[in-house]
Amino acid sequence: MAHLKINIVKVKAEDNRLAHALVIANAKIDNDHTYKAYSQGRKIRQVVQTQLETTGIDLTVRGSLN
Repeated sequence: MAHLKINIVKVKAEDNRLAHALVIANAKIDNDHTYKAYSQGRKIRQVVQTQLETTGIDLTVRGSLN
């Protein structure tokens, strides 16, 4: 049976948390040397903005989550 490895990273971003989580997950999967900085909230804001602009995806939350 395969060994599953579980990682939990708390995203501290005020906005676009899903985008931040995706960038961090991609860095982890790709063994990117910036993974540690991203998971600590450093050097990630510009990468997230570029990814959102490139893909054209709107991840803003509308309405209340209650």
